[in-house]
Amino acid sequence: MRRCGFHGLSYEYIAGALPNLEPRAAAGRVVVAHLGNGASMCALKGGRSVASTMGLTPVDGLPMGTRCGSLDPGVVLYLMDKLGMDARAVEKLIYQKSGLLGVSGLSSDMRVLLASDAPGARRAVDLFVYRIRRELGSLTAAQDPPLTIWPRPPTMSAVKRASTVGNAERAASLNSCCRSVRTERH
Repeated sequence: MRRCGFHGLSYEYIAGALPNLEPRAAAGRVVVAHLGNGASMCALKGGRSVASTMGLTPVDGLPMGTRCGSLDPGVVLYLMDKLGMDARAVEKLIYQKSGLLGVSGLSSDMRVLLASDAPGARRAVDLFVYRIRRELGSLTAAQDPPLTIWPRPPTMSAVKRASTVGNAERAASLNSCCRSVRTERH
């Protein structure tokens, strides 16, 4: 089996457009994010993908609107052995009833979650932001040599703020942290 990644057309478009927008970044190492109801991130080096948060299926990687994101395989065994779920029930759970919807118990739509004061909505947004930060670290480490994230303080502080401030500020912070990350060559 081979790790394929999804959102390939999105990343192909970005890799093609980046030289006109940010030539220096396009020639170097950059991490880009496809964040919507489906979500993934991709490390590009010289316009070519070197690592992605997705795997064989679109379930792997970041949590999404209804997909769980990376999952310990032991959870699947637990669901089947201890809760008596069959393969189709587990499939429906991890593809259609997890992610932002499953964590929040409210919605798969980030706009609804950001507008809500419900504790579940806050947990879902916090998890999403945490996983973006974690995957950014992983994709940075996958670069050879590792990329330098620029501008470091605004980008990283925006991500951190998104998980610690009120809803209106969180929406603005999440929006600012989800822009493509510019890079510098070493």
